[in-house]
Amino acid sequence: MSETFIGMPGVVSDDANALAHTGGWRTTVTIPEDTLRWGPTFPQGAHKTLANTQMRRNLGHATRTIRAKRAQRVAEMPDWENLRSAAEAVKFEVASRMPELLEEFERNVTARGGIVHWARDKHEANRIIADIIKSKGVDEIVKVKSMA
Repeated sequence: MSETFIGMPGVVSDDANALAHTGGWRTTVTIPEDTLRWGPTFPQGAHKTLANTQMRRNLGHATRTIRAKRAQRVAEMPDWENLRSAAEAVKFEVASRMPELLEEFERNVTARGGIVHWARDKHEANRIIADIIKSKGVDEIVKVKSMA
């Protein structure tokens, strides 16, 4: 079976501790020493990045663009603040009922023939994913994440 990347970088190593987070699966992707890619700590990385004038220009442009688009959308909605408050209330209501809603979700999925896997942490989630991949005998998987 070929090596599989399950969404998080792994360490190319025979060390059992290094492979634990991938459920024992090897990957050719290595974890950089500075996981932020620009410094070992956020303050060091921020200081280094602030010295990069092109990065500052890019960030300034992106920030201005996002703010302008947001302002445009807000202007289109006369009841923007009411909608925002309603969305916040829904968010807090859902958060306060999360265990109940997750159990309801599981009941609905299993009633339709699906399987729900529960994990206590990211390590267990990676192990579950690796076990599913191994059980299917596949060589490749596709991870999809939608922000829509």
